Amino acid sequence: MLPKAFALLSLMALSAGAGCGCPQGNAVEAARSVQADFQLASPTVPYTGHASSRPGGTSIAFDRSTILQGSSPGPASRTDLALYLMAPGCHPDESGSMICDWSFDLVVTVHGVPARPTLPLTIGLDDQSAAVQVNSQFHPAPVYGPCPDKPGLDDAGVSCVVSTDPPASGDVPYSSVQGQLTLTTLDENCTDVLSSCALTAAGTFQLAATGPAGEALSLNAGMIAAADTLAYRKTCPN
Repeated sequence: MLPKAFALLSLMALSAGAGCGCPQGNAVEAARSVQADFQLASPTVPYTGHASSRPGGTSIAFDRSTILQGSSPGPASRTDLALYLMAPGCHPDESGSMICDWSFDLVVTVHGVPARPTLPLTIGLDDQSAAVQVNSQFHPAPVYGPCPDKPGLDDAGVSCVVSTDPPASGDVPYSSVQGQLTLTTLDENCTDVLSSCALTAAGTFQLAATGPAGEALSLNAGMIAAADTLAYRKTCPN
């Protein structure tokens, strides 16, 4: 027979587990990075900056989350690989000093990437194999004015920002895409995952594209790195 103290502890542990009702499952902890040297030459102003990953783990993504599940014969499926970047738009002002009063969000979508490629894989980028979208926004210098009345507070000598940034341009498609993507690692782990998969990717890229108003976009020395991990998740109310 078990000692009474051990039996009592075991019973208490079982009772606590049975009554918890904790949600559990697997989650993906994103560790994704996309980097590139950014240049955008409009007809009047050249913009430069360093493009880097968007926050929130959305730097790189497959359009499917189950590409490695199953073992059916036949050719491997193909899918889209999307790269997400954001960059400041820096340019010289009237005095020649650099000012960064623009921001750019970019999405580069590469079509027809094999889900189980033979590596290294090199893909030529053009208007058929890739899509480029650019979202731009101008950030003017803030304008200050009197602060709204605050009962009981003395606002003498205090000013508040009264201007707001204008809306972004929306996703503008660019064309005449030219470039190359080389992948040395590309894999997804979809084992026992509820909603998404762990992504492992590494590679390089460079491209050029033209905007609707003649803007010349270039992304050089591009680097891709992703090493997501699957995390077991179990939480209980306090």
